[in-house]
Amino acid sequence: MSKNEKSNVTMLGNAYTKKKLAQEQYNRKQEIFRRRRLAVIFLVAMLVFTYPSIRIYQAYNELVATRENKQTAIANSEDLSKVQKQLEKEVKLLQDDDYVAKVARSKYFLSKDGEQLYSVPEQVGNKENTQINGNKTTSSSK
Repeated sequence: MSKNEKSNVTMLGNAYTKKKLAQEQYNRKQEIFRRRRLAVIFLVAMLVFTYPSIRIYQAYNELVATRENKQTAIANSEDLSKVQKQLEKEVKLLQDDDYVAKVARSKYFLSKDGEQLYSVPEQVGNKENTQINGNKTTSSSK
């Protein structure tokens, strides 16, 4: 049926049909109101749950970064404690007069009275003449 053609059906204008038509219109308005109210409740619920979720995610990322920093600090602390132990050992060695004299003779070519020094060329791979700090000894005693 096209819009231009008139329908043979006519609506009754009695109280019953008017009441039913008003009831249908009221029900439609109520349905629209319920849908809008449900949409607003859903939107509020999304906002209520989204903000804390974002904060939890940010806090988790901060926790991961803090743990990484902690691991780095622990590794640095271990390295520094090794260096400190090595330096303490060297300080103890430097308090020994014989060790200081040995280092002075090897590093600065100092000699005892009556001692002669001979220069020995450095050999690659010869680790017998190395000291703790890596300097080669070039003196020999008689």
